[in-house]
Formats: sequence, structure tokens, C-alpha cells
Amino acid sequence: MEQKMILTTYSESDLAKFFFDCFKLIRKDLLADLTTNTSIQSVNKTKRHLTRREAANYLRMSLPMLNKKTKEGAIKSVASGGKVLYLETELDSFLQAREFV
Repeated sequence: MEQKMILTTYSESDLAKFFFDCFKLIRKDLLADLTTNTSIQSVNKTKRHLTRREAANYLRMSLPMLNKKTKEGAIKSVASGGKVLYLETELDSFLQAREFV
């Protein structure tokens, strides 16, 4: 069998769109796998409360972005003793519902 190499040039935007679409498909598959294991994970997970900084690290986002998402209602928080806390299960729900933009 003869092997051939085909070289093609792509614009930067076409290449970015290609990789974006690939990552979107991979993420969709990973989320589907996580969803099938959610029932097992939620049984094993205790109601752990995270501080703002811990929640931001858990979600891999900045504190200002966490604040914005909380104000928008996308992420639920609870107030306890003057502190804003986040349930780990709520953060997991946010991650599962979030669309890759």
C-alpha cells in the first residue's frame, strides 16, 4: 500500500474552528461518561462546603468570574456566618450543565 502525504493550508480562523469543534466533541463524550457515573459519585460524595477561593479553584476560574456567575444565578451559593460558601454538588451540577462556548 502506497502512502501519500497531502499538505493543505488553512486560515487561522478555520484551524481554530476545527480545534474548537474537536474539543467540543471530546468534551461532550467526557460529560456523557461522567453522567453515567453521577449516581455512584453523588452517593459517595458528602455535602462539602467550599469557600469562594476553593470553589474558584475547583471550577478553574477566577474569583471575579465566580462572582459574576453567582450573581447571574448560574452557580448557587449559601451564606453562612457572613461567608459565601458553595456546595461541591452544586459546582458539579454547574460543570455538567455548562456549554462549551
